[in-house]
Amino acid sequence: KVINAEFRENEALLNGGAIGMVYGNQGAIFAKLDLISNTTKESGGAVYSFTNNLGAKFYKSTFHSNRAGADGGAISFQQHIGNTQININLISTFTI
Repeated sequence: KVINAEFRENEALLNGGAIGMVYGNQGAIFAKLDLISNTTKESGGAVYSFTNNLGAKFYKSTFHSNRAGADGGAISFQQHIGNTQININLISTFTI
């Protein structure tokens, strides 16, 4: 669980400029995050999730000016297995 945090101007060489979740995440909860100007050369400018993650929930979070060289400027979820979900509530905002 991550609450009331700011991730600004982080850079990843591969995936997930600010947050990366891989192999067996058990349902991450993120609330009141500001993800601003994070970048990656691959996927998931702000958030990247890969394989078998059992869900991620974002509440009242702001995604602004995040960039990825491949896909998912803000969020990239790839190769999920089983019952995977992402919940982004309507209060979360995405801007360029």
